[in-house]
Amino acid sequence: MHHCHPYLTCPEIETIRIVGTIGAGVVKKVYKAEWRGHTVVVSTLSDPRLERDFRHNIQMHLELGDPNFTVDYLGSCGNTLVTEFLELGSAESLPALWMGPLREHDTVAQRLRLCTSYVAILAHLHAHRRVMCDSNWLPKALSQYLLRSDLSLRVNDLDALPSVSQMKVRCGRGERGDLLAPEQRAGKGCDTQCDVWKVPDICLWFLGNGRDSDALKFRLFALHRSCKATEPDQRPTARTLLTHYVHILREMDTGLLDDNCI
Repeated sequence: MHHCHPYLTCPEIETIRIVGTIGAGVVKKVYKAEWRGHTVVVSTLSDPRLERDFRHNIQMHLELGDPNFTVDYLGSCGNTLVTEFLELGSAESLPALWMGPLREHDTVAQRLRLCTSYVAILAHLHAHRRVMCDSNWLPKALSQYLLRSDLSLRVNDLDALPSVSQMKVRCGRGERGDLLAPEQRAGKGCDTQCDVWKVPDICLWFLGNGRDSDALKFRLFALHRSCKATEPDQRPTARTLLTHYVHILREMDTGLLDDNCI
């Protein structure tokens, strides 16, 4: 919608009609809404004490917004944010989608494209020296990425995206989660390589189980193992991972690898 209309103004945002609730978190409440026949998403601040985080989310949409990597920012007013609505929902919904409306699209190549889309987003964020702090649990990490109709991903939740330009950061206090990198567990500073540690877990989830997926997992084993290096500087960058994933996809597209038999 933003391609044919300037960002929504405060008076325009006031005319948006809420039609349902999508979800609620510590920082914000998220609603499905309508504006002049367009379905949009409205996010509002949940807790005034977390206004800084909410405003950071808006600022990151403005600074890092890119149609290839982030959901479309449509406008904001005070502590209200308006973004595009993506009907397929978050990556968490993929198992149900594969079993239902997306059954015919469920191929190994498509699942690898999800891995590729995911690391492309990381590479975009890392190019701006930003790290995804709020992704220490698999369900939480998946919930931050929405599915477009072409089954590519767009990052949606940018309220915990600190800069690591000057120094490493600590993502909150008493960090817990099944995706924590060793340096996080040790209470040390975190940089973009903390995100890289998590890539194999998320990509393997996208690939799922089955003979064809298992063959691809075997091919990716050494690359993914390198992401789990104890020392952060021994892990590949997100850009390097993207190069490897794209190379395999190109082999599939040229017929050097069968989509369903890798």
